[in-house]
Amino acid sequence: MSRCSSYGYPSTITGKADVQNTSVGINVSVPLYAGGATTAKVSEARYQLQAAEQALRDSREQARLDARVQVRTVERGQSLIGALREAVKSGSAFLEAAEESYKVGLKSLLEVLTARSNYFSARRNLVEALHNQVVNRLKLEATAGDLQADDLQTYDRLLTVPEAQNVTQDNALVENAAQGS
Repeated sequence: MSRCSSYGYPSTITGKADVQNTSVGINVSVPLYAGGATTAKVSEARYQLQAAEQALRDSREQARLDARVQVRTVERGQSLIGALREAVKSGSAFLEAAEESYKVGLKSLLEVLTARSNYFSARRNLVEALHNQVVNRLKLEATAGDLQADDLQTYDRLLTVPEAQNVTQDNALVENAAQGS
């Protein structure tokens, strides 16, 4: 909307009477169609809502999938730890038998060293599996939303390199944590 006005006062030199002109006006502009801007904004908002709802559904489904994967990983880790414990027992028994056989002259030093190497490889694999199990439990707790600061401090203490006198105690703690105790 706009307004306009004008005022004029022309005079003539010819001797005729002076004429005074005044005009006032208002211009009103009302658009009959605004190009669909309002309709387009409403449609855009609807599509954004649909996209946000889909993203939420996708996030929930991904969280469920992540939780299932982590649970299965922890379960497989438990099975692996059980098998590796048996491998350590077997390796220990084999090493003991090899050492005794060496003492009586039935086996060579090379066979004893091979048995010792196999035993320590089995122990290393067990420790590695226990470490991975602790990390996988952390991931599972994080995925489930149950991870607390105290849990992180406990697991951090378990995953740091222990001092020589605390090795046995810390190994027991790691195994308990790996089992979920």
